[in-house]
Amino acid sequence: MLKKFTNFFFIASILYSTISSAGTSALISEIPKATAPYLAHYEHKLNAYGNLVLEIKKKTPNCITDLKNIRDIVHKEWDKRGILVYLPIALGSLGKQITALDFDLYDIDIAKQQIIYIYRNGRGIPNISTGFTSATVFIFRDNPKTHEREILVVNEYDKNAIMVPAGYGAETELAVNTAIREVQEEVGISLKREQLVVAAIRNQVSKAVDKNHVSFCFTAIVPWDTKVQIDNKEVMDYAWVPLNKLLDDNFEMFGKKFFQGYAMVLKNTSPIGVMKSVKDGEDILKVTPFAQD
Repeated sequence: MLKKFTNFFFIASILYSTISSAGTSALISEIPKATAPYLAHYEHKLNAYGNLVLEIKKKTPNCITDLKNIRDIVHKEWDKRGILVYLPIALGSLGKQITALDFDLYDIDIAKQQIIYIYRNGRGIPNISTGFTSATVFIFRDNPKTHEREILVVNEYDKNAIMVPAGYGAETELAVNTAIREVQEEVGISLKREQLVVAAIRNQVSKAVDKNHVSFCFTAIVPWDTKVQIDNKEVMDYAWVPLNKLLDDNFEMFGKKFFQGYAMVLKNTSPIGVMKSVKDGEDILKVTPFAQD
C-alpha cells in the first residue's frame, strides 16, 4: 500500500508538461511529408507535446476528406502522435462528421469561440477540460560491485534532455496506476504498488483556462538484475547511471543533459523517496518535508 502523507508539497519543476515546453524546435519527430498536400489548406503546427494541431476556419467541400486523409497518414506513419482540430463554434455542425473519423470532443475554448477535437491515435491522452494527472517515476537499483545507487534514465525520440519514465494519466486512472503503466510501457519493468513511494506532489491550476493538473513524482527501488525492455516507440535507449554522476551539471549522455526539473527534485529527495527540508525558492517553488504514517 502507498504510504499516506500528512503534508503535501509543491514542486513546479516536476510537472511533466514542463518537460515538453522547450518548444517544438527541440522535437525530433516531423510531420509526415505525405500530409503536406492536405495540410497546405489549413494553418497547422506541432504543439509543445509533439502533436499535430490544425485549424479549420471555414467549411469547404474537401475539409472532411482532407482531415480523413491526414488522419490515415498519421495513423500509418506517425504512431506516437495525435491530432488536434480547432473548429469555430459557428461550424459546430461539422462535429458529427469529425467524430465519425474517430476524433473525440476534447475541449471548448469559450474565449476564442472554438471547439477542439482530438484523434488520440491509440494514446491515453486525457481530456484537459476535466482536469488531469501525470506521473514521473525515479527507479533506483544498488550496484553490488561499486556499491553505488544507480537510477534508470531513458533517451526519448522527442525530448532534448535525458528523461525518466513519465506520462499523463488516462481518464479516471489513479496516479499510481499511471506510474505502473508508464514504466511497463516504456522500459518493460513490472512494478507493484507497494514498491512506489510518493516523493512529491504538485497541484497546478492554470489561471488562463481554470483547469487543474496534479503531478505525482514516485520513487521505486528494484533488484540489481532487473531486466529492461524499451518500447522503441517513445524510448530509443536507456542506461543505469550512478545518481551522483547524473546530478553533475556537466554530465551528458545520448548527446543530452539531464532534465533540470528532475535534477531539482532528486537533489532534494533521498534515494528512498523521503523529501529533505529545503528553503522556499521562487514563488512557484514551495517545498516542505512530509511525515509518513
